[in-house]
Amino acid sequence: MNPPLSSLAGQGENTVFTAVLQCDQREVSMQHTKSLTVPASLNSLKQIRDFVKAATCVAGLDERRSYHLRLGVDEIATNAIEHGCAGARGEETLRIVSELDEREIRIILEDQGCPYDPAKASAPESFETPLEQRSAGGLGIYLVQRHVDEFFYERRGTWNCTTLVMKSGSSSESTPKPAQILLVGSVSSFGDQLVKSLKHAGYTTIIVQSSRQAVSRFGAGHIDLVLLQSEHRECLKHLQTQYAPFTTPVLMPAKIDELAELESCLEDGVEDLLLYEPFHPKLFLRKIALTLYNARIEQRLVQHKVEYSNAQKLANDLTQIILPVGMSLSKIRSFDRLLEKILRETKALCHADGGTLYLREGDELRCAIMLNDALGITINNRDGGKFLPPPLRLHDDNGTPNHHHVATSSALLGISINIADVYNVKSFDFSGTKAFDRHYKYRSTASLTIPLKDHDGEVFGVLQLINPKEAQTQELVVFNEYMQQAAEALALLVGLVLSNQLLLEQQKELLRYEDELKIGRRIQSSFLPESLPKLPGWDIAVRLHPARAVSGDFYDVFRLAQQPKICCAIADVCDKGVGAALFMVLIRTLIRAFAEYGIDGQTTLKSAVETVNNYLVQNHYQTNMFATLFIGVLDPETGHFDYVNSGHPAPLLLNAEGIKRHLNTTAPVIGAFADSRFSVEHIEIQAGELLFAFTDGVTEARDSHRRLFTRERLWSIMDNAEVQSAGSLLDFVEEQLHGHTADAAQYDDIAMMAIQRGATPDSLA
Repeated sequence: MNPPLSSLAGQGENTVFTAVLQCDQREVSMQHTKSLTVPASLNSLKQIRDFVKAATCVAGLDERRSYHLRLGVDEIATNAIEHGCAGARGEETLRIVSELDEREIRIILEDQGCPYDPAKASAPESFETPLEQRSAGGLGIYLVQRHVDEFFYERRGTWNCTTLVMKSGSSSESTPKPAQILLVGSVSSFGDQLVKSLKHAGYTTIIVQSSRQAVSRFGAGHIDLVLLQSEHRECLKHLQTQYAPFTTPVLMPAKIDELAELESCLEDGVEDLLLYEPFHPKLFLRKIALTLYNARIEQRLVQHKVEYSNAQKLANDLTQIILPVGMSLSKIRSFDRLLEKILRETKALCHADGGTLYLREGDELRCAIMLNDALGITINNRDGGKFLPPPLRLHDDNGTPNHHHVATSSALLGISINIADVYNVKSFDFSGTKAFDRHYKYRSTASLTIPLKDHDGEVFGVLQLINPKEAQTQELVVFNEYMQQAAEALALLVGLVLSNQLLLEQQKELLRYEDELKIGRRIQSSFLPESLPKLPGWDIAVRLHPARAVSGDFYDVFRLAQQPKICCAIADVCDKGVGAALFMVLIRTLIRAFAEYGIDGQTTLKSAVETVNNYLVQNHYQTNMFATLFIGVLDPETGHFDYVNSGHPAPLLLNAEGIKRHLNTTAPVIGAFADSRFSVEHIEIQAGELLFAFTDGVTEARDSHRRLFTRERLWSIMDNAEVQSAGSLLDFVEEQLHGHTADAAQYDDIAMMAIQRGATPDSLA
């Protein structure tokens, strides 16, 4: 409270002036600057966003203005990287500077890109105009200028310097307003000179002449100071009753001979008596300034006390409620029960009536559970998810972030968003919430959305609470600062617990997947021949090395049912993994069906391959899969070999001098084209000769630098290979491949087959 006027007598005007001057000096001393320099790369955007976010927190911007400033910086930085620095050598940098004081925050972006003219950024003729019909460029800069308080651009040498300014406080407080002073009494009683002095000093003066008018005016808007004429002293009691606790300072103008008579008013709530007759303008105005300054200091003290109280309560709740809840959550093993427990505990902490928990799946937020106490609703995935809200996309088809929904915006920015009434917000789409309200005859008001982050700070989900209630009265309130801080503290623990649980669930899923792959591999292996036919005077060896758990390559060697001949096949499906493995099984089954029992004196190898191809095209064209195939029929007595090469790497016929012949393509791949023509070629395998067939996993084997083994290298080693047996040749090729790839991961499936005439049968691989 200000000292009485009498206690200031004799101290002179400099006493008040010094206090005001000290206030100004304190404001100046709060200014500070930070900077960040990063490469001009899109990978730097997250670092820039975090830097600006931290600066806005220090500046005390509210969520909406902080969000607008961050979006503006993001737009300027992205433009500088994608357009201004496009085609540069890659050595360019961006420098971001934050300057802030009590009045404003300034973000300065400096880049070495091409200059631009923000004056050319204008609004489109109509926002309803389709994008393809609008003029290109300028819209982003235009929107940035619309959403910040000040925007400056200048070119300094080779640097663009763009400054974005946002005033401190909320949007309604961005421009400091003059103090509003309520004068209770007539103009004549105050004196014309007093009223003019107040207006000349920049104060907004409002004059009322009765207690009823004063009470009404207080209800219409904020009043910083009351000047109360002594004849209206009963007005103070009405204000104190109507607006308890009444904290607005009240001064009572008095003549010098009234000071003793009016001193009793100081006990009724009048802060001080204000000498106005005789009238000294400078002393009068400085007394007004000092009173307003002290009122602001008291408001800050009250605010700090509230913040301190909240901090103490939060500390107590942290140890007594939040940490025990976090520990209890960590013991829950059922994922569905964990989600429900998380949402219920967070709701209870804030006395919220309803809540929703979203989890991120790919580029979507999917609702996992929804609770509402007033409606008695619990909806989760156990219900099949049919009553849950639809998934929310985080980005559109062009990769643009989706900030239309509060949940996606919270997830993208990694910040909490606190909204007092969802029906009074235009910056987010709450149509889903409003549709829910209409359906259930409910009324959603306040909303608090909090991101859930894992150990690395990545957002994997969102908690959304609605309609907090006052604990005792159960009346609807807004989410205050304490509620938000408490919910964020719990969300931090929840994020760690839930991310651990998600990792465990993923690990279980991975183990199940691995078990299924093992089963699939065993099943696939069962489709390969358990043993190869034993032919007098012939040696057959095979190898198969899948790049993954299952393979899209395969081989087969079997006797024909109708003729004393051997059919051998090697194939490569166009893809890798499970899909290729399934298609491989299908092709192998068809070949067995149409070749093993179909090839006889009437049905030829050509017709068997054509039948397989037509079946695949007619029945499985929608898979968009095909395969290369080398298949042949061998007469062991004569060495006569008929073959079809359907787009497969050419097998090699080797003799003692090296490569004798390449068995090139005779037909297109199978499974791709209907009514393809398949030509049959013939060779004679002489004594001592060897037929070597392989898939492209051999020639396309890669080392750690992604260099290919190549078919030319394969031909070279085959020209110089010492062929002792079919098995020893395949061992030799494997050694060469291992020497090339070293520690590099296998890129593709590898299958090999060797058939040698006139050698002692070798042990099979």
